Amino acid sequence: MSQENVGVVRRHQEAFNRGDLMTMRELTSPDIEWWDRADDPDASVHRGYDAVMKHLAEFDDLAELRVEPREFIDAGDFVVVPTRQVGRGRTSAAFFEEDQVNVFRVRDGSARSFGSTATGAKPSKRWDWRSRRSAPCAGQACAAPSQ
Repeated sequence: MSQENVGVVRRHQEAFNRGDLMTMRELTSPDIEWWDRADDPDASVHRGYDAVMKHLAEFDDLAELRVEPREFIDAGDFVVVPTRQVGRGRTSAAFFEEDQVNVFRVRDGSARSFGSTATGAKPSKRWDWRSRRSAPCAGQACAAPSQ
């Protein structure tokens, strides 16, 4: 099942880069939770497909963005994707790029939650999504939870 989850996330990321909202909707649970990066201004949680699409539309108004996945790490219900984010501000035309790690939780063939942190470090396969909820990474690599 987890290789299937990797396929879901791979198709989701490809659809994002094409601006293919229909495919993104097909691969996204209606009750998705999108956790903003802890270092984002006004960081919050967007719950439900409509809220996530509104958030993405607001970001799209600000910048052109392309996500370049480095790899897709199978972590059971989670898929960890170290990426390079490349874009340009729509008003300023200023170029930006940074490394970011995206974490998707996938169940029953659809993305159930999404979060990310700005880092170039490859996270451990043991990285626990629940740790993101209780203690955001604040732009740092998240430590694997102790056992």
